[in-house]
Amino acid sequence: MSIETFFCSFTIDPFERHNTFNFVVGFGLKTLLTMGTHQNQVQRYSSVATEKQAINSIILSVPFNILCNLLIGATGLSIYAVYASCDPIKQVRKL
Repeated sequence: MSIETFFCSFTIDPFERHNTFNFVVGFGLKTLLTMGTHQNQVQRYSSVATEKQAINSIILSVPFNILCNLLIGATGLSIYAVYASCDPIKQVRKL
């Protein structure tokens, strides 16, 4: 599957491996689970005095989490771009 197919696939078929709907739902569930159960997040909620401060801490942490995930994705793509043609199984070494 090419990268063009991934970005143009807006089907809601849950059995298709790569499509935009599956990415959004999967990423959303991962984010909800991480924000609700990760030890750092729970300590952040518990350390503030009011519920409003806890909600503000969530709202303030969302842009940083998005930035972090974008940087991780860009790093993965750049590593793939560098090593895409490097396949040790296909390379023939002469000893």
